[in-house]
Amino acid sequence: MTNNFEVLAATEYEKTKNVAIKAQPISRPVKLTDIEMKNDSFIEYKGKRLQLDENAKKDLFQLLGLSRGMLSQIENYSSAKQKIKFVEWFRNETANNSTMTLLMLVNPKNKHVIGFKKRKHDLISNVSFLDLAENIINRNNLEVNEMSVDDSGNVNINTLLPENYWSVNGIAGEDFISGISLTNSINSGVQLSTYLGRLICTNGMIANKLEESCQMKDLNHTTYNNFLDVVEALESRNFKPQSFDKHVFSAVNTRASIHEMMRARHLLLNTSVVNKHSVNEYLPINHAETEYKKLGINMYKLSAKEKRNAESPMSVWELINVITDFASHNNQITDAQGHKLQSQSGELFYGDYDMANKVPSPFPALINN
Repeated sequence: MTNNFEVLAATEYEKTKNVAIKAQPISRPVKLTDIEMKNDSFIEYKGKRLQLDENAKKDLFQLLGLSRGMLSQIENYSSAKQKIKFVEWFRNETANNSTMTLLMLVNPKNKHVIGFKKRKHDLISNVSFLDLAENIINRNNLEVNEMSVDDSGNVNINTLLPENYWSVNGIAGEDFISGISLTNSINSGVQLSTYLGRLICTNGMIANKLEESCQMKDLNHTTYNNFLDVVEALESRNFKPQSFDKHVFSAVNTRASIHEMMRARHLLLNTSVVNKHSVNEYLPINHAETEYKKLGINMYKLSAKEKRNAESPMSVWELINVITDFASHNNQITDAQGHKLQSQSGELFYGDYDMANKVPSPFPALINN
């Protein structure tokens, strides 16, 4: 077997590492009473007007005890009257929580507020994350294949163990190489996942739903040791995930639903590289539409439940490989966008397939006269 996955040059790694350190969000302890909500998108803090990103809004509302239902309502607010009502609610909550202190996170580049945390140690710095990642990488002689930093300062590193080849039992041609994916984000903290490379097409996928996945939102003694335990368990198996073969077999033998195919379409469209016409070059949407029309069915007018029960022309495995191929090889998307797609393909792969629970019927088909 041959490993055709590119290794990130040391100079590129150092360059991206410096970008990650500079992109670290500025953290500042603030009293809730010092924050004045001007409207649903801006706050004023000590005379400075700051824009609130969506993530920061959600953090702030959740820290003030807003329910998910209320949060969903606020996200759908459109009228000026509704927005004023929301601002008034925030001012009342501020008065009720006059002693609350929060950690405000600001993007160092555009000065937008990108998050709020309850405590200082709820945020793991990129410097601490990179020290941890480099320790794991060097100890296991892993090769860094990809590294990205997004606009919010979130960092991802994908690695593979050289010559660590293995095959899926019972399925010819499904050969892999594996390592780990390490991510640090303001929302999820440090996350470790298995990183998988498919040799036949050099597609990469982040398996963040496996038993071996691990997450820590602070560096306290207990969570840190639990994190290292997961790393050691992976090391002992040369980073091969335990239940991967079973999932591949299921994905290969399960037809994707129209709902799942349209979900993949949405993921590709959200990269902003493809449009609703060119996306058909990657997915057999036109073919599916034509075949359903022969039955007098408009595929696009099916309800959400009907789409989950309508078959597409491809298997779940084929669908996942469309996403991972796009994420790994399309040179018009950023590394951060590619990482996001690789992670989303992993979520689809380890999810519950719409068609997975179909049971063959022993009864003849019903005929309507």
